[in-house]
Amino acid sequence: MRTLLLALFLLATLTAVAQEPKQICGTYKYYVQANETLEAARHTAIQRARISALAREFGESLSQTQTITTKEDGSGYTDALYTSGEDYVNGEWLNDTQEPTIEQGFENGALYILASVCGMAKAKNAAKTDLKYHVLRNGTGLQFESEDFKSGDQLYLMFQSPADGFVSVYLIDETRTAYCLLPYRNQKNGSQKVEANRQYVFFDANGDATNTIDEYELNCDDGSGQIFNDLYIIFSENDFSKAVDFSSSATSSTGLDLPRSLPFADFLNWLNKKRAVDTKMQVEKATVSVKR
Repeated sequence: MRTLLLALFLLATLTAVAQEPKQICGTYKYYVQANETLEAARHTAIQRARISALAREFGESLSQTQTITTKEDGSGYTDALYTSGEDYVNGEWLNDTQEPTIEQGFENGALYILASVCGMAKAKNAAKTDLKYHVLRNGTGLQFESEDFKSGDQLYLMFQSPADGFVSVYLIDETRTAYCLLPYRNQKNGSQKVEANRQYVFFDANGDATNTIDEYELNCDDGSGQIFNDLYIIFSENDFSKAVDFSSSATSSTGLDLPRSLPFADFLNWLNKKRAVDTKMQVEKATVSVKR
C-alpha cells in the first residue's frame, strides 16, 4: 500500500509539472488579401503567429482521418489549422509576455506582414467540457451568428453546457481594459449559474421584469475605422467569484453606461490564479471585429 501511494503521488506530481505554463515564441508571415484592411491583416498575422507557436510546442490535434483540402505554408502547417484557431492545437495561449511586433514588406509584388509574439502557454486539459457558444449580432437566433459587427450593433451570446456549472464573460478592448459583461451589474453572485443542456441567450433583456439583465452594443471610436475585441467565456463546474472590478461614471461615445471594469493585467492575474486551483475551469475566446 505504501508503494501504491508513493506511485500515485509521483504521478500527480508529474501531471502538475506537465501542466505548468511556459513561455513560447513564434512568428508568422501573412500576405495581405485583396480588400483587406491593414488592421485586420495585422490582427490575423498576430493570431497565426500564436497558433504556430502553440502547434510547434504542443502539437496539433487534427484527426488523421479528417479530409481537408488545404495548402501548406513554409512552416508546414495548413490553412485549416489557422482558420480554426486554437481548436486544432493541443495548447492554449494564456497571455502575451511582451507586446507583439509587426514588420511590413513586399515580396514578389505582394504586401506581407511579419508578426512576432512571445507569451505564456500551457497544454490543454484533456477532460475539457464540450461547451457550445455562438456570438450573435442584432438578434437572438442562430441566423444572427456573426463576429463582424458595425458600430452600434447589439451583442448577444448563446451558450449551452452539458453539465451544471458557472459562467462569466469578459470583453477586452484595444485599450487593454477588461469589462465584465456577465454576471450583470445588479447581480450579487460572482458568476452566472447555468443548468446542464439548457440553452441561454445572454444580454437579452426582453421580458426581464427584474431589471437585472444588461444589454450591450459595440462601438468603434478608433481612427482606423476598425477595432478587435476579445470575448473571454469562462466556465467551471465549480462555483467561482469574478475579479475585483470597479464601476465607472464615464460613458461611451454614444452616451451609454460602461460595464464594470479592471485593467487587463489585473484580469489575467485573477484568471491565472483561478485556473491554477480549479482544474475544471476552462476559457473559450472569440474575437469580434467592429467597424464604423
